Amino acid sequence: MSLPRLIQAQTRLEDFYGQLALSRRQFERRFKQETGLSPAQLLQLNRVKIARNLLSQSPELNLARVAFDCGFYDQAHLHQHFVRVTQQTPGQYKKRKMSQISNLTQR
Repeated sequence: MSLPRLIQAQTRLEDFYGQLALSRRQFERRFKQETGLSPAQLLQLNRVKIARNLLSQSPELNLARVAFDCGFYDQAHLHQHFVRVTQQTPGQYKKRKMSQISNLTQR
């Protein structure tokens, strides 16, 4: 199994499954047994992690750009998964990060 290829932000699962020696269902079953997550769940968690890093490092980026850079279909798709994982919207996260940066520069 090629986990690094799977968790790349721009990976499409259909493309990934096409490169496997196992059937899609066999791979998904084994993957879930070993990790506790489906490949799709892991991919979405990783995309949210990348989005959080982008928002932390560059909070001036607009959310549509962050969504695209992280492999989400659009900003709404990012929003949906971001809230599911972090219990806050990307906008709330971004605002908090910008506030933290502002506080650091005022010291």
